[in-house]
Amino acid sequence: MADRTIRLGSMFFIDDKGRPRRADAGTKVSVHSDFVERFDRLNVLSGDEPPEPPRRRASKAKSED
Repeated sequence: MADRTIRLGSMFFIDDKGRPRRADAGTKVSVHSDFVERFDRLNVLSGDEPPEPPRRRASKAKSED
């Protein structure tokens, strides 16, 4: 669970109990931990810097011997 504040005019999200919800700008909400990354990526006002995408680990190349 992560507490967030809605920055957009209105937004749908998944709450900490897994239920779909909608809230308006300025409302503090609890976002389900599985959806925090997506919520943060979408909850950005025009002109704001979007959060950096998560870095992926480089996978080891498999050799074909």
